[in-house]
Amino acid sequence: MAGFARFGAVLGGSAVWVAGAVTLSQQLTKSNCKANEQGDHHNVLIIGGGTSGLAVAGQLMRHSNRPAGSQVSVVDPSHLHAYQPMWTMVGGWVSSPQNNIRDCCTDFERDCRSLGFKKENSCKPMADVIPKGVNHLSEGVKDFVPDKNQVVLQNGKTITYDYLVMATGIKPDWEKIEGLKEALDDPKCPVASIYDFHHSEKVDRIMSEFKGGVAIFTQPACPIKCG
Repeated sequence: MAGFARFGAVLGGSAVWVAGAVTLSQQLTKSNCKANEQGDHHNVLIIGGGTSGLAVAGQLMRHSNRPAGSQVSVVDPSHLHAYQPMWTMVGGWVSSPQNNIRDCCTDFERDCRSLGFKKENSCKPMADVIPKGVNHLSEGVKDFVPDKNQVVLQNGKTITYDYLVMATGIKPDWEKIEGLKEALDDPKCPVASIYDFHHSEKVDRIMSEFKGGVAIFTQPACPIKCG
């Protein structure tokens, strides 16, 4: 897999993408690469337009030594960007109107609740958040051809790259646990997760209605979002 990319990264925590962006900037400077006019070749191709992917793109665009004419592109089929860390705030009582600010225990909690995080505010048009100068290819990825530095898009088009950054994130697979999806979708069932746009508010409601007893919190051993 050495030919997978002259630089490749699987991105999770912020320390990883910051270090990766700096290293990639240095390599990009040394390569003196330049994008072609047809748009089929990209100096840096970032797969995934989530928080990590756009953070890397922003770091590269701000790097003072980035060669003139070099092209940074993000591949993501979505026209919306979801700031998923906000779902933690939505599920953590920060957004609830029933949680009176006067009952807050700390100044930090009061400040957070006064901001009024709403799940709807976690999503914005990709065009509004993608760094200036970065190209957005609104397509999914069908296949990778690492030996040729190629990516095949869902529309059948093949594009090439000098450097590839993998920032696809993690997609929860609720079906892996029998009955979990049905429990999450059932408004009367006290099962919820902060790792989903639709279910994050349910966490808030369950916690607000909890009057005592046994509450079970789970955390998988595998890599998780925001890990």
